[in-house]
Amino acid sequence: MDKLFSTLHISSNFIILAGIFLFVSFFITIVIVFFLSKINTLNSILEKAKKIDKAKIAKIARLEEELEDSKQRVAKLSRDLMFLPRSADKLEEANKTIKKLREELSRESKEYLKALHKKDMDIEQINIHYELLKNNYSKLEYKYRKLKEENEFLKKEREKLNQEMRENITRQEEQLKDLVTKITRNIPMDVR
Repeated sequence: MDKLFSTLHISSNFIILAGIFLFVSFFITIVIVFFLSKINTLNSILEKAKKIDKAKIAKIARLEEELEDSKQRVAKLSRDLMFLPRSADKLEEANKTIKKLREELSRESKEYLKALHKKDMDIEQINIHYELLKNNYSKLEYKYRKLKEENEFLKKEREKLNQEMRENITRQEEQLKDLVTKITRNIPMDVR
């Protein structure tokens, strides 16, 4: 290595200048690295701040919307509050109307129940009448069947009697003819 240094013919001034140059270069490099790291740190802090600012801006916008909604609700409630006395009067009138309607409904319900009870009684009476009519019908039907049977019997009897009468009339006519024949035979011819 001594040979190398001897061939280079480097002077001590040059080595000192080279050392100073290296030291200054090293120092400048350290300063640049330090400032770059600071810039990166500040950059990341700036990015975080931007994100925080965006979140805050969104939150502020949301809060402004809520504030606007609240203002509208307050305005509506103020209007409602202005109409509250009238609303209370309307409510009181509505309560009176409801009370009247309840009383009317109660009265009509009672009347309806009375009418329904009367109809039930009428239906009960109709059922009793129906049962009586049904019994009377059964009795009349029984009597009708009996009378029909008697009528059939009497028809048969009448037919028999008519037949007997016809036979008797026929017999009597024959007897009368016979008698007339006998009488006419017995009467002399002169009288005829």
